[in-house]
Amino acid sequence: MSFLEQANQGAELSIQGCGYKIENDRVMLSADFIGSNRDELNMSGTIQIAFSAQNQQSTEPQSVLLASTTIGELRGQHFLSDCYYDLLFQHPPAGTWQLSLQLKEWDGLEYALVDEVFFDFLYQTQAMSDAADAYNNEHTTDLIEPESVLPKESITHTEPVIETQVSGDGHHIINKIKKAELRAVKGVPKRALERIIAERPFQSERAIINVKGMGQKC
Repeated sequence: MSFLEQANQGAELSIQGCGYKIENDRVMLSADFIGSNRDELNMSGTIQIAFSAQNQQSTEPQSVLLASTTIGELRGQHFLSDCYYDLLFQHPPAGTWQLSLQLKEWDGLEYALVDEVFFDFLYQTQAMSDAADAYNNEHTTDLIEPESVLPKESITHTEPVIETQVSGDGHHIINKIKKAELRAVKGVPKRALERIIAERPFQSERAIINVKGMGQKC
């Protein structure tokens, strides 16, 4: 039985070992593992990572999207490891909230939920004065340590992917990726990859596309 089958026999796409750190209007999301249990020839739809909150005090289900980004497509029997995403954070309204990290896939009409990890600690917000807001901004939420991670023996690690159209905070991913992984990207000229490495950090997705060798001619 492959590692992905052992990790989650019922899920085609899965996410594990998740954590988060909230600091003012930013949130750092982490995942030890994002993988596909599908046939090796299968290519997923575009995958979205969504940081969400569910209201624990409302009688009706109420869910709020706090942050999100897309990470491209994922081939069957491949996975991403040690993933980190620095995103804009939208604070939820006053209340008590159950936070979760959702894995979604574009099905042609919408991003459909395929897996979800819930965090143990509830997140509480309340209406505050300007002084209380200032106090709150000086304190950050501690990093929630990832849950135990399963071994990663029986599956091929996916190649990192660079798309000519990067969405969300894609330039942060390019800025953080290791040089060796970036040089291993297929479908992009080696000289263009070296220019990307030399010109980091990027301030926007457009700056990446404007690198000589990137864009429509890649």
